[in-house]
Amino acid sequence: MNDLSPTTRALLDAARGGLGPDPSAVARMRSGVATKVAGSAAASALAIKIGLACVIATAGITGAVHYTRSSSPRAHTNAPVAMPRVTAAAVAPHVASPTVTPSVAPAGIELSREVALIDSASASLAQGTPLAALTTMKQYAAEARGTGQLAEEAAAIEVEATCAAKLPDAGAKIAHFDVLYPHSSQRARLTTACK
Repeated sequence: MNDLSPTTRALLDAARGGLGPDPSAVARMRSGVATKVAGSAAASALAIKIGLACVIATAGITGAVHYTRSSSPRAHTNAPVAMPRVTAAAVAPHVASPTVTPSVAPAGIELSREVALIDSASASLAQGTPLAALTTMKQYAAEARGTGQLAEEAAAIEVEATCAAKLPDAGAKIAHFDVLYPHSSQRARLTTACK
């Protein structure tokens, strides 16, 4: 890469600037990651607290039962105690109680995969191949299945690529984007791209 002329190097450096996400997208990504990390930490702390409460409750009940038995006023004798006779027919089969497990949402797309697809589609747009960007966004939609953290960015790229390809449904796409993301910071960019 050292064989490039200063003019070519300047052109490459200028082109790289448009490939990265805008500051609001970076802030949303960081917020989403922080939320995910905080959520798993909170769940772990909650599980520890519940476990500790169960141990304390068990110790308290055991102590109360032991105290009640040791302080009862019955006479202590070595005489045999009559035990009721238990037959096998009297004992019901043991049925395990159902275990309650927390509902876990199906694993969605990994954030790193989302970023890779968004970057690929953005690069396709920058290279003037909007149909390649649309193909990448279809792949994003199939993998994310509505669970993506970067859904707004993906939708914006889809609208921009549709406009750049001059497809007839561009107006419908931008109207749908406005319904889903009425306060999007990307709306101005889309207006410019779809003129």
